[in-house]
Amino acid sequence: FGKMADSKVLRILLTIIALINNESFPDFKNFLVKCLHHTSEEVRKLSLENFLRYEDDQKIIEGNCRKLLNDSNPEIASLASNAITLTPTS
Repeated sequence: FGKMADSKVLRILLTIIALINNESFPDFKNFLVKCLHHTSEEVRKLSLENFLRYEDDQKIIEGNCRKLLNDSNPEIASLASNAITLTPTS
């Protein structure tokens, strides 16, 4: 699936991302993280939504979301910013 994350066939990527659930997340986590940097805004947004839904490690969330703070899509940047804002401080 690592190579599939770079695919230009958006329908397939979006379907795979949409099928990820809490149980399958550990197996697809690296795939989702890679999709956070896809050229398609739609793929990045759905990947981020699923990543935030299933990732429990706040440091991993913050690290990945910081990379998206200046995303060209304001909605993605806002999701990333909100995820960091919601991260409890130690």
